Amino acid sequence: QAVAGRLLRKLVKDGRIGGKHTAIEHAFGHGFADHEKDLARRITLRLMRAGILREKKNNGALHVSVEPARIADVGKIVDGRYEDVALWEDL
Repeated sequence: QAVAGRLLRKLVKDGRIGGKHTAIEHAFGHGFADHEKDLARRITLRLMRAGILREKKNNGALHVSVEPARIADVGKIVDGRYEDVALWEDL
């Protein structure tokens, strides 16, 4: 959950909410040590499936941003208070 918090904190800090998006590789590839990048990638995909991150195709490339309707959940994840443990199972 700590990696998810860092990932989401970075997206929010950069203003990547709603219509302002970034390449998916930037979400999980920047700001993480090499040994954390695979976990960050898997968490990004889980957050997308959960609807916490929204996806957008941009010239064939996949981009992501925080779903504005889920900003309260983002705050809980960042603070370590998110209660849906199913999101973190088998990571």
